[in-house]
Amino acid sequence: MNPTLQYIGIVNSALKNIDDCPRQADENAPEASIIIYPEFTGGIRDIKPGDEI
Repeated sequence: MNPTLQYIGIVNSALKNIDDCPRQADENAPEASIIIYPEFTGGIRDIKPGDEI
């Protein structure tokens, strides 16, 4: 078996460099959004804004 990685979407964030990222979300991290590709939205239908995942 050969495991593979398949991206299911993208993250939009003002942070572009790993060195600029805070270690914890409560360390003044900017807002970010996740865009899931349409073919994968069925798998996230019960996730709502604000849910911890």
